[in-house]
Parts: sequence; C-alpha cells; structure tokens
Amino acid sequence: ILADLINKMKEYINYHFNTEETLLREYGYPDLEKHKLEHKMFVSKVEEFENRFNSGKLVLSLEITGFLKSWLKDHIQGADKDYSKFLTTKGAK
Repeated sequence: ILADLINKMKEYINYHFNTEETLLREYGYPDLEKHKLEHKMFVSKVEEFENRFNSGKLVLSLEITGFLKSWLKDHIQGADKDYSKFLTTKGAK
C-alpha cells in the first residue's frame, strides 16, 4: 500500500505541478517562485519517503498520511486557492 501511495504522489508531482506552474507562468502569477518552492519541498519529501521505504526504514503510513493531510490543508486549501483567485481575475478558465 505504501509503495502504491508513493507512486501516486509521484504521478501527482509529474502531472499537476508541471501543469500548474505552466499556467501560473503564462498568466504572470506574482508568487510563482514561492509556489514553486512549496512544490520543491513536496518533491523532496516524497523522495525522502521513497528512499526510506526502499531501504526498509519507512514502515508506518502515519507519517505519510500526516504529511498529506498537512499538504491538503496548507497548500491546496491555502496557496492554490490564492492563485485560483488571481487566475479568475485574469480571465483564466
């Protein structure tokens, strides 16, 4: 289950982050660099989880689920809502 969760997070990174950053760049989002930094921190954490899992050092999913809960609350419901408002004012759909 953990291997599948880690793979799903990597898929999320590959598709969502690239798409989102391209859109924000296209519309001139003023906090793009800050937003990209948050993405980089997510990528680093997922890489850490994957390395620990592959080496047998990550056996509990509580750390991953806690991380994802925090990501949903802080990034998606916070930073992503901020850029959503910005894009709406620019006429993006």
